[in-house]
Amino acid sequence: MDLLRQGLQDICCTSRWHPAIKPRLPRRRWNERLLPEKKARLEDDFEVGVAGHETPVLESYDGEMAVLVSDLQGCTSTVRECGIVHFASIIMRKRQLCWPILTKYSAIKVTTEADNLIVAFSAASNAVRAALEMREVIHAYNRSLKEDRQHFSIQLSGIGVHAGKGLYLNEHGDLLGEVARGAYFLGEDLCVESEILVSQTVRSKLLDEPFFAPAVFREAGEEPNSKIRYFSLEGDFDLSVDLVTWGHLCFRSPKDMARLGQKT
Repeated sequence: MDLLRQGLQDICCTSRWHPAIKPRLPRRRWNERLLPEKKARLEDDFEVGVAGHETPVLESYDGEMAVLVSDLQGCTSTVRECGIVHFASIIMRKRQLCWPILTKYSAIKVTTEADNLIVAFSAASNAVRAALEMREVIHAYNRSLKEDRQHFSIQLSGIGVHAGKGLYLNEHGDLLGEVARGAYFLGEDLCVESEILVSQTVRSKLLDEPFFAPAVFREAGEEPNSKIRYFSLEGDFDLSVDLVTWGHLCFRSPKDMARLGQKT
C-alpha cells in the first residue's frame, strides 16, 4: 500500500500547480506544437533555474555524464479503464523490475517523474546496457502475464540516452542541463513502441566496445534546436539471462514468493 501511495503522489505532483508541493520549474519540452513565445519562456525559466536564482543547484556533476529517460504509454486509457490506483501499481512494478538493473550498472542518481525514470550514469555504455536490459525484463514480464491479467502489462514507450557535460541537480531532485534535456527529448517526446534512441554522442562512444559489435544504428532524425542527431538502436545482444530470471521472481504472487523463501 505504501508503494501505491508513493506512485499516486508521484503522479499528482507532476503538476506545477499542485498545492502539496512547492512551485517547480517546467521541464524544457521540445514540442513543435508550442507557440514560439511559450517555448522561449520555458527556455528562459530553465536558464534562470540553472543559474540558481529561483531553483538553487545542489550539485554539479563534473566531467561527462550520460542520462537515461524511460517513458510509458497508455496512461490516459489505462486510468480511464482501470483507475489511477491500478496505473500507479504498474509504475511501481516497473520500478521494482528496473531498480536492480540500475544498481548493476552503477547509476549515480535515480529520479522519477510520474511514470518516467530519469537516471544519471558516469559512462554512456552503462546507460545503454541498462536501457537494453530494462526493455528485455519488461518484455519478459509482459510475456509472463496470463490473458486475464494483460491489463497489468507495462506499456513501454521507449528509452532515450544522451551524454555530455553540464549536468545539475536542483533542490527538488530534478536533473537539469543540456544532457538531461537531450535525454528527456528522446525518451519522453520521441520514443514509441519500446524503441531505444541514442544521441550521436552516445553512438560514438559505443562503436569500439565489443559488447556493442552487433549494434545496428539507424539515423532517426535531428532535434531542431540543439541539432542533436539521434539514432534508433537494435541488435542481437548478449543480455544477462540471470537478470530476466530475477525479474520473473518479481512477477510471482506474495504466496509464491513466501514458498520460494522457505525453499532457500
